[in-house]
Amino acid sequence: MAESLRKRAEKRLKMLENERTSWEANWRELSDFILPMRSRVLSEEANKGDRRNNKIINNEATEDAGALAAGMMSGLTSRSRPWFNLAIKSRKAMEFGPVKSWLYESTIRVRDVLLRSNYYNCQHVSYLEMGVFGTGAIWIDEDPKTVISCEVFTAGEYYVANGIDGKVNAFYRKFKLTAAQMEERFGLEALSTAAKGALVAGNKDQWFDCVQMVEPNTERDTTRRDSKNLPFIGLVWEKSAPGDDVLEERGFHEFPVAVMRWDALGGDCYGTGPGRRCLGDIKALQLYERNSARLVEQGANPALQAPSSLHGKPSSTIPGSITYVDMMGQQNQMAPIYQPNFGWLSAVSDKIAKHEARIRRSFYTDLFLMISQMDDVRTATEIVARKEEKMAMLGPVVERVDFEGLDPVIERVFNIMLRQSLPIWAGVIDGEPLLPEPPEEMDDLDVEADYISILAQAQKAQNVTSLERFAQFTGGLVAVFPEAKDKVNTDQLIDEYADSTGVVPTVVRGDEEVDAIRQQRAQQAQQQQQQEALASGIQGAKVLSETQLTPDNALGRMLGA
Repeated sequence: MAESLRKRAEKRLKMLENERTSWEANWRELSDFILPMRSRVLSEEANKGDRRNNKIINNEATEDAGALAAGMMSGLTSRSRPWFNLAIKSRKAMEFGPVKSWLYESTIRVRDVLLRSNYYNCQHVSYLEMGVFGTGAIWIDEDPKTVISCEVFTAGEYYVANGIDGKVNAFYRKFKLTAAQMEERFGLEALSTAAKGALVAGNKDQWFDCVQMVEPNTERDTTRRDSKNLPFIGLVWEKSAPGDDVLEERGFHEFPVAVMRWDALGGDCYGTGPGRRCLGDIKALQLYERNSARLVEQGANPALQAPSSLHGKPSSTIPGSITYVDMMGQQNQMAPIYQPNFGWLSAVSDKIAKHEARIRRSFYTDLFLMISQMDDVRTATEIVARKEEKMAMLGPVVERVDFEGLDPVIERVFNIMLRQSLPIWAGVIDGEPLLPEPPEEMDDLDVEADYISILAQAQKAQNVTSLERFAQFTGGLVAVFPEAKDKVNTDQLIDEYADSTGVVPTVVRGDEEVDAIRQQRAQQAQQQQQQEALASGIQGAKVLSETQLTPDNALGRMLGA
């Protein structure tokens, strides 16, 4: 008898647990020294607020990690400004007016869905996870009210495996739900006997261990379109439930988890980020902070020596207090055992400053807070140039985030909206589609994202500069050699410049619309020439009719008058 899906999933989960073991020790250190309240490697219990930051004295790394997440959020996926446009792979079709209009309207609607959901809150946390632990993960599911709903995970909570393309295509996680939450999500009939008993006994907030997985559906029947035969299969079960009992089994059209890594070696499932890169500096920073505090404490509250005659007698070092002692030379007085050399304090402070500076560089704090950290006033042009130069340093990270994190999000959201709209376009059901109906000129709906965020524009800045220099050069050349303008395809130059600068697509007219305008202008010019020629002929005829034919004028002599 073939094994059930749950049994196979439990076996694979054990293998993934063994593979992840080597990462957990490092995650535990990162959590200890940077984000003690974020991971599940320090505490697997949910809803526990006990103190975990005992190893943090100087929180420079924590602050810098927050600056990194905020900078990535504003630079890549800001909710206050457009950061992507929808596009299709055919550049020729992209220049057709109705296609451009449809893509622009669809872009606006996808952005609106993201705004009305909790996506941006989850994306910010995912950047924080990626910067510290190296990997961030967001689950994107369908929601009847907001179209999509998202859930973000933390290090130590999940297990992943890669597909042949290097992207994550299998996701497992352990989590806890209360009996009341399980009933609300899965229904009473799906619960185990223990969970039902907790509800009956009134223990609605009793926690139960659950497991969730999603992976490629290798046994699906491609001729059928029901939930269990979709490209990906998902399962949720309660660990204490007997046998093959599951809470939920469902299919997915797309892989529902966007897992992005800051940096990863080929074959690695988990990534490494700035937190791991500067962990040595973070540890050293805490050590030097302890030494600095100890040195100051030794000066402010030094160890004392006192005559043995005071042993057992009242004495005090409180400011303003008096301790009476018989003076017999310099030995019978209370005094510090030794005087600390405070010259070392400046050396320790210098070491602290150097470690803090290296941590800030590792988390790109100098990049994201560049303008506020400038010592003198600079021109706007210089600020933009410096910002683009520094943001180019994040090029590989931006490309990885686009490929692993943002492309799956846009694809997932768009396809959810498309599936809702298709039956409405076909007239099968009534309602308002989430997407406008595409024009007939679109062969298919193979839509992709074109990113126009601040960081994405920084990557395209060199192309913009080249186009501007070329336009300036040819403009000067045409002034001397007019025939040079025949070499420049100005329409394509405008299209390329608009794409590179992220101009709203509907601002630039499509080729067909431009051709129609030019044809109309040519026809108007031709009609005007004809009218001018006709008017000139009429005026000439009028002059001739009013001219007297006499032998004295040229016209009379021509006609033999």
